[in-house]
Amino acid sequence: MNLAYLSRVSFVHKFLFYSAPEFSSASLFYRHRSSSQQVQWPHTILMVPCFSESSETLKQTLDTLSRSSYDDTKKLLLFVCDGVTTSAQEQKETHALLLEHLGYSCTEEPLPQAYNSLGQHGKRINYARVYAGYYETGRNRVPYVVIVKIGQPQEEADYYQHHMMIAPPGNRGKRDSLVLVFGFLERCMNLANNRITPLDFEIFNQCYSVLGIDPRYFKYLMVTDADIQVQSDVVQKLVSRLEQDRNMLAVSGHVRPANPEENLTTMLQIFPVYMTFFSGLAYEACLRSVMTINGGLVMYKIWTENVPIVDIRPCCVHPTVLRGISTPCADTMHMQNVLLLGEEKIMPIVLLKSHPNHRLGFEPEAVGYATLPTNFFSLQGLQIRNIRAAFHTQLEMQRVSWQLGITYWILSTTELLDMIFSMPIIVYLYGIFIRSVRQSGMAYVIIACSFTGLVALHILFFLLRRQFRYILWFVLYCLLSLPLFAIWFPVLAVWQSN
Repeated sequence: MNLAYLSRVSFVHKFLFYSAPEFSSASLFYRHRSSSQQVQWPHTILMVPCFSESSETLKQTLDTLSRSSYDDTKKLLLFVCDGVTTSAQEQKETHALLLEHLGYSCTEEPLPQAYNSLGQHGKRINYARVYAGYYETGRNRVPYVVIVKIGQPQEEADYYQHHMMIAPPGNRGKRDSLVLVFGFLERCMNLANNRITPLDFEIFNQCYSVLGIDPRYFKYLMVTDADIQVQSDVVQKLVSRLEQDRNMLAVSGHVRPANPEENLTTMLQIFPVYMTFFSGLAYEACLRSVMTINGGLVMYKIWTENVPIVDIRPCCVHPTVLRGISTPCADTMHMQNVLLLGEEKIMPIVLLKSHPNHRLGFEPEAVGYATLPTNFFSLQGLQIRNIRAAFHTQLEMQRVSWQLGITYWILSTTELLDMIFSMPIIVYLYGIFIRSVRQSGMAYVIIACSFTGLVALHILFFLLRRQFRYILWFVLYCLLSLPLFAIWFPVLAVWQSN
């Protein structure tokens, strides 16, 4: 736990993450900081994939992104609604609620535009509508684009014919939304030679004609889940981190729980969330071999430039990256766990494989807040999906880790062994504590006292930092959360695997 705090130390931060900066005025500003110098921040897309979020959640996410301290003229809100869905708490569809919050007032519906999706067989061709305008809140006036995937005409009839027990119309998954946006940006880099889809043309036309923005100017793409609210300086910190490091392809932020004390279920998730979204990423960052990205809060570098404006090279929208994301088919149970459950978890593997001389990063100061599940069975289903996806993703990482370097192979092997052997080790430790209480032998008492001393050191650490609430959360983690996350959820994940 405490090793992860090394990534916050300033000199360690400089040593780990320093490389040649990008050629832009934003990086020049960080090298020659001056009060009189005007910062020209690069154009950035703030993408939010939506599915069936509530009205309140959409409003909070919209406000936090639009009110961020990043220049309004250099950012674009991009919402991709994955199908025509309705939240359990709402009466209207998700995209209708979103357009209502954005203040979209046009009464005429846009025409559906076709594009090649990741759907199989008859769902290969999908249709989507594009909405554009400006969202005004307080002193901010931010351009936005909303893409609503509505599906083929017969999908809606099939959906209601099966009593809404199948995928909603237009639903193709988060990976399809990423491929849609990445593919559009890749084709925009060479409009003269690339063949664009009707949806690509409509998006470009809405950006260029309605909003007055050339999509070719966008250099960065931040992807954040619809239920995550970011701090006002997150965009600047992620952009500046990528600007200072030319070899960095993507950088993840730090996700914290937004409702840690709502009930017992959320309190049990505090330390597992911390270890997933901070400790693991910080540990990899300390070894300069980040092989995991936080799909809920991550910024991708679209292109880089060796010489300003002249020598521009695609990064995350490189054709090899797009082929690596879109080509694999979920034709085996292993690939179904990787692609259908993991969604964006395959992104770091594809990025590192396509650009072996580049790397990924982690910015602990870029903080976002996610709403934790308050129902135990919702938490159980989420953890089962995450465990299965993480295990199969590590198997995929093992196939390419030797091509990336020895540290990637060591990290991947370590995490794979940890997932396999953590459950029997935890069971053995609990058995030692039970036998020490029953006075089965002095050896068990010595081992139990040693581990109790480690727990006491953590409690002392929280006392010195005056984080008294963490003591209660840590005790709950040791007594209840650890058996759940290390024993019960993995057993269910294995039992429910096909």
